Amino acid sequence: MFLFYLNVAASSTIFDTMKNKKQTNVILEKEPAFKSLQYETDISEEEENHDISIEITSKNYELTKQARLNFYYSTITIRSGVEFTKNFALGETIESSIGGSIFITSCMLHTFGNEKPIKFSHNQATNGGAIFSFGSSVFLTICMLDSNVAYKYGGAVYYSGIIPEEEYKGYPVQFIANKCILSNNIGSECGGALFFSSTLEIYFDQCQIMNNTAAYSGAGIFSSNVDFLKVINSLLAYNNLTFAPLYDPNISNSFTLMLPFVDDQVLDGIRGGGAIGFISPNNANLQKEKGYFYSQGNCYSYNNARNTASNKRKVTGNAIYIQGNAKFESIDDVIPNYKDNGLYIAFSGSQAISPVIKLSNIYNGAGNICPGNTDQADTVFTFAKKQIKEEISNILPTKYSFNSISFTRKVSITKNIMNRLPNGVSFASGSIINPYQTPDATTASSISINNVEENESNSNSTIESSTLNKTQLYILLLLLLLLSLLF
Repeated sequence: MFLFYLNVAASSTIFDTMKNKKQTNVILEKEPAFKSLQYETDISEEEENHDISIEITSKNYELTKQARLNFYYSTITIRSGVEFTKNFALGETIESSIGGSIFITSCMLHTFGNEKPIKFSHNQATNGGAIFSFGSSVFLTICMLDSNVAYKYGGAVYYSGIIPEEEYKGYPVQFIANKCILSNNIGSECGGALFFSSTLEIYFDQCQIMNNTAAYSGAGIFSSNVDFLKVINSLLAYNNLTFAPLYDPNISNSFTLMLPFVDDQVLDGIRGGGAIGFISPNNANLQKEKGYFYSQGNCYSYNNARNTASNKRKVTGNAIYIQGNAKFESIDDVIPNYKDNGLYIAFSGSQAISPVIKLSNIYNGAGNICPGNTDQADTVFTFAKKQIKEEISNILPTKYSFNSISFTRKVSITKNIMNRLPNGVSFASGSIINPYQTPDATTASSISINNVEENESNSNSTIESSTLNKTQLYILLLLLLLLSLLF
């Protein structure tokens, strides 16, 4: 087990980072000044938190300064009234920088806030501001996670289901939250409140996810490579994406930690999902890799994909962003401004994999849990375009059209010749016109000097269309000769 030494200084507003590092105005009520970030091993301390069963109550857990808990292959039960507040995990190693209050590996964590909610507030970490779970089962009941900060992913919770097969202890790797409130949390990049990676099952029931903020995707919930996500009877409102990092990435080395089980290149290309960003694997050939997102009786209201945008702004999914080989089913949900890009469906991969969408009663559900319901007459969702295949509807020339000009050598007509033309015969635009004879379209076309004739079978049609036909020239000269002989 590593040792994590901290000094606490009250009334501090500047977080003094490592030597010669840039300072920032991140406000911390208690300033952690690091004495040592060196990774050390203490076998006795690790054995105390290894393969145990422990129950934490408000009586046996005192709110000590910087009280952060680590458990391995254990069962942890947290009872009503316990508060985890103002804890920090900002070290340089992986274990010392994840999970501001609780870090668990291959464990089973239960919280029961039956009488009084269990609170996680004002905790900070590089990933998982309050809780970081790795290959564990987490059951949260009647909890409040408020004002927690992660400098990369998962403002309140970071949950990863990946675990080496030889270390698996048989726990069902799933996450369940019931009657929990997640508010005012910040994930500097993705997952303002919750970040899920490579997980089998995730369930939310009667939860409120509000006023959370992230930079790029999933201000409320970000889900990547999750087999099954189910959200029912919940409120997801006022969550915001800023499309800009929320904290200076140079605060310290720990804040730019690259976790081995997160594909940062994939995350960098994702933009959207004010409430939920659901990213599924791209392989369409394997049915088991199709992620399933089920939503029923939820309210998605006033979520923004930009911090200055309204729900009507044409951006990528103010409420929900879905990408990849996924199936999305929505029943009795309310998604205000749904027709104005509340739900955004994106393609993934070179084969333009499209998610499967099933919608039912999309705008009349959610009962009275949804503030500011709007009349949704149309249920149209936005698809990203993999290819543009549009037909030109207007082929008529416009003021922006460039009309081709035929370069034709006009016959020189002298004044004497014009005077010798018989009555009723005039020369206009290089053609002979007889006002007493109804012109034949073919004849008129054949003697028109400026007429352009196209012959697709003749490779020289372009040249012939821009010059006088020899036959036409001979006929014209013959007519002029006859006129000169008559007069």
